[in-house]
Amino acid sequence: MANLWHFLDTAGGCLERLKSCCLLVLLNLMWVVMLGVAYYYGHTSWSLSQNGSRVGGVVVALEESAGTDGSGVTYSPVIRYEVDGRAHTFTSSNSSDPPAYDIGERVVLLYDPADPERARINSWWELWLMPVVLGGAAIIVAVLINSLMAVSFLRGRRTPKNPV
Repeated sequence: MANLWHFLDTAGGCLERLKSCCLLVLLNLMWVVMLGVAYYYGHTSWSLSQNGSRVGGVVVALEESAGTDGSGVTYSPVIRYEVDGRAHTFTSSNSSDPPAYDIGERVVLLYDPADPERARINSWWELWLMPVVLGGAAIIVAVLINSLMAVSFLRGRRTPKNPV
């Protein structure tokens, strides 16, 4: 009977370690994805700031977005602009309440000359807010997760097993 209890104790310890490893992998995957998204937005912003062309646009509408948990409505500017005589519209991914722009307000956009549909408002908030926030959060999450897991691992190695 003692062998059975020892086996169950050992198996339970293995399952706990397996759960911890899976959790570690998933949490690390989370910050890697966050860093990847930050890199994508940052690279796109850098590319537009280096190689993009400038064009004036006009805010033609404010697109409403419902907040989570009934927190209200935010507004994203919808901007109309022309490149080579063709009209394009761009909806900002940033939204705010109150709206950051008024209908009829003129703004400067950066657009990709090879793909004029790819544009962003030429402002720090539009170009760099997402990569800075996501990249910073990813780094903080990575450091916290891995520090806590390292401390947990080291404490587990120092804890002596109680013989039963």
